[in-house]
Amino acid sequence: TIERLDYQIKFHPQTDNLLFEIPQNQERWCWCDALYMAAPTYALYANITGNSAYREFMDREFWAATEALYDEREHLFYRDTRLIGRQEANGAKVFWGRGNGWVVGAIARILDYLPTEFPSRPRYVRLFQEMMGRIVELQDPQGYWHTSLLDYQTYTSPETSASGFFTFALWWGINRGILSEKEYLAPAIKAWEAMVAAVHPNGMLGYVQPIGDAPQNITWEKNEVYGTAALALAGVEVARYAENNDR
Repeated sequence: TIERLDYQIKFHPQTDNLLFEIPQNQERWCWCDALYMAAPTYALYANITGNSAYREFMDREFWAATEALYDEREHLFYRDTRLIGRQEANGAKVFWGRGNGWVVGAIARILDYLPTEFPSRPRYVRLFQEMMGRIVELQDPQGYWHTSLLDYQTYTSPETSASGFFTFALWWGINRGILSEKEYLAPAIKAWEAMVAAVHPNGMLGYVQPIGDAPQNITWEKNEVYGTAALALAGVEVARYAENNDR
């Protein structure tokens, strides 16, 4: 892992944009999934090795991706630059549910590894709070989120990898004192109950969108490992809250 991190820092391409269509850019974090896949690892290995270069590289690349993909008006991330300017059937912008789940999950894990004195730590906290404030507004009456966050008329089915990451982020934020318990506990409980309701009698989690990069409708029978992992992450935080509050 260290060899790969060192190689990436040394040989990452010097590009002046993060357009996804340019193959060279895909060696950088030009799609929002990558923020979860890579950034927390750099933050963690800075702690393990004592090499702050990993943390500094992570911080620089995270905010470069944010500048390219974050919509300041909607407080949501585009999956990549190809979706900027596109519209759903209802005229809304295209914001992929799981993609935004990857991002809030990434910020949570980064903050668990960043030193309290790290200069841009407050910036991560603000971004997390801003996104979660928007995300709770998009929770459906059953407690889920869908594959397209702004078009539940076209994408009618719930989606549990996005919902799982948002559930994790809600409980993680409450447990760390980053999200107000008074404001966020009710949607967090609703989200957890929705996730539990999506588990089949045999233990399989349903409504997980297959590997992809954009919204699509799915069914109760669909499952992928990352959906189950998101449920597990959320469950750990629910258990932590219960333990800390004698519930």
